[in-house]
Amino acid sequence: MHQVLIIALFVVVFTRDTFGAPPLADALPAAWILTLSVAPIALLWLLLCAWVGRCARAMDRHGSVRAIRRAEDGAGVFRWAVFLTHAWNVFGLGTLDLVRGVIGDLVLADELAVLLVPIASIGAMHWAMYPIERRVREAVLFRRLDEGRPIHPFPERWRYTWAAFRQSVLFMGLPLLLIMGWGELSDAVLIAAGVDPEGGLGTLTQMAGVIGVLALSPPIMRRMWDTVPLGHGPLREHLHELCARHGVRVRSILVWRTGGSIVNAAVLGLLARLRYIILTDGLIELLEDREVEAVAAHEIGHVRRRHVLWLGIAALGSVLIVSAPVGLVAELLLMLTPLGTFGLTETLVSGGAMLVIFAGVIVLLGIVSRRFEWQADAFAAQHLSGMTRDRMDVTIQEDASATMASALDRVARLNGIDPGKFTWRHGSIRERQRRLMRLAGQDAGRLGADRQARLVKILSLVALGAGGVALAVEAALLP
Repeated sequence: MHQVLIIALFVVVFTRDTFGAPPLADALPAAWILTLSVAPIALLWLLLCAWVGRCARAMDRHGSVRAIRRAEDGAGVFRWAVFLTHAWNVFGLGTLDLVRGVIGDLVLADELAVLLVPIASIGAMHWAMYPIERRVREAVLFRRLDEGRPIHPFPERWRYTWAAFRQSVLFMGLPLLLIMGWGELSDAVLIAAGVDPEGGLGTLTQMAGVIGVLALSPPIMRRMWDTVPLGHGPLREHLHELCARHGVRVRSILVWRTGGSIVNAAVLGLLARLRYIILTDGLIELLEDREVEAVAAHEIGHVRRRHVLWLGIAALGSVLIVSAPVGLVAELLLMLTPLGTFGLTETLVSGGAMLVIFAGVIVLLGIVSRRFEWQADAFAAQHLSGMTRDRMDVTIQEDASATMASALDRVARLNGIDPGKFTWRHGSIRERQRRLMRLAGQDAGRLGADRQARLVKILSLVALGAGGVALAVEAALLP
């Protein structure tokens, strides 16, 4: 959920100028506004530290596994409390307006100043969670010793915090920051040239910037993680052969050096020349070769099925399709508002509408993302059953489904994740395993996961088209 939180923090700042003046911006002194914007988050962090300490003691005294879940739940409450506080600071207290009054509306400078507190709080949350993470890793360490697997020392607290911050904040935050900076800079250039940034040219410029950042950022993103090229050997040759079998080109296959603390894989990049397959050292060390192949095939499936592109289409379509009814309700509420209270009501209604739109888009994108994960899992089973881009007439073998299901289970348990825990992007490991095992014996070219993914893509296009028509009609009717 870190990715959703980072997006939400940026959305609050990005949409500030679309709403009216914050109700308390002129009612309180600047010192009070700054205090009220920082003190609640500091208090929440102290409460989180106390809660995590209590959970850690429960683990030490009773070996309580529940304590891990309770600590994670506490961190989850802290994250969203930080978001709500940040939203109130921007829309209620007017912290962004206050900063702009001091330093001016400089490109990114004012936004960065306002984002500094919530983003730093995420790093502070990782610092607070260190005792739990250390105990979980120590438990895994004994299992690795029993299995004769490689072991690594758990990092010191500040190293752990910095690594977790890079992964949870910088990996998503840096592209968003570049997109926001491009938006501000392009608007300033268009205004200087006498062009309306709200018009068609401004929209095209913004879209070009988003696509450009997403396409060109992988070389930067790979440095957010400590990566090195995978050395020559059978594994590298096998993975390149896997890519060739499915017509997927990559620039390099990288190893993410985590000290064995993370067991995972990823693919970065829309363009072949800037695309990387990333495997963590823990994945290579702790999984069997065929399980590593299954996880890599899952990532190749994301590329082959163009999931990143379709997630972008689904995101834009979701925004458009959710915004239309919510915006209509908001307009009706404002029409019924007494004139004397219009300013405050406009802020509350606009802020509420933004939250509803954001929540709706997040729910829809979660549905889309989970179905793409199921399709990528199915792709791994298809690959292990002998499917290539030129050969679809294969039957899903039971051992292929079992291998991918086993890889998912090992990845979850080695990362200290409950296989039954539901997550926004991936659902639960157990649900994915059940779906994988049901694939055995089915025709690889006619899987339900592929049909569901196709339906999602069609609906995304429909939502995008309907939203575009709604915007065109609205623009035509406006005076």
